[in-house]
Amino acid sequence: MKMNRDKFIRVMEDLQSKSADVSLLEAAEGCRAAGFTPQQCAPELYNHYPTTTADIMAQTMVMVWAGQVSSTILNEALTDCKTSSGQQAYATTEITAAVTNNLNLEWLDDYSLEYDLKLKVIGLLHGDLTNLKAAEAVDFLVISALPGDYAPTPGSMIGALNTKGVSIANMATDKAADYEPEIPCWISQPVTSPQSGIAFKQVLVFEPSNPAQNAASLLASIFTAITRFVGDNTLKTTVAMPMLSTGSGGADPSAILTAAFNDAKSTMNTDFNLYGLKIVVFEASRVAPMKTLFDQLKTQ
Repeated sequence: MKMNRDKFIRVMEDLQSKSADVSLLEAAEGCRAAGFTPQQCAPELYNHYPTTTADIMAQTMVMVWAGQVSSTILNEALTDCKTSSGQQAYATTEITAAVTNNLNLEWLDDYSLEYDLKLKVIGLLHGDLTNLKAAEAVDFLVISALPGDYAPTPGSMIGALNTKGVSIANMATDKAADYEPEIPCWISQPVTSPQSGIAFKQVLVFEPSNPAQNAASLLASIFTAITRFVGDNTLKTTVAMPMLSTGSGGADPSAILTAAFNDAKSTMNTDFNLYGLKIVVFEASRVAPMKTLFDQLKTQ
């Protein structure tokens, strides 16, 4: 579906009224806020920024439409970019490389809502949160742990992070914020010198006392901790989390996804700008049931 060009022009004029030098990223964010899709926006953005490479255009789409972009959507968005003479702007090889360079997570589904003219998104994805592309970066990675147990056990999220040079045990000795015992969460200092695949600024550790029994009921505390830490401002905040406490913690995956969806939705229906939440399923066997459940949660 083609974009209403008059509406896009109004978006650009509004941005330029605030700053004469509007960047590609700012224009894309304005386009997203106006309710347009990547496929609708990319061609118009290319018209305004015709020197943009396929890689930069792809990076911008993935960053701005956080949790909403699949490889198919990204391919379509880049393919729809045309030169002033009507020729395809990017060669097929450029498009293929741009998609590969900017997406590791597989999009499964998403839900969006608008609050106070701000579009906010919950995305369901499949993949490895320790192997992200730069365009998939988030402000906070949320992980779970048994209280005080940060041993890098093979197969665990803490273990996977440890192999990438992110030691949760070391982070625990110098926390940026500690909300325990009031709520079972603490936040690390910023990640320094991240290795390839580590694309988050800070880690939030969620450690309910009895995860099999109370992880789902306490999951809202994650968003309480983030809103307290970020404070009252207009910054866009992005968060990613795996299926928390469903490994050695023994929590029910369906209960965790339901709580994450509903608690995020409640947070998004406030002034706090939770711009995007990515809920990431790692185990392939859980993809189908979690996708079915997510679709049901969207209709509630």
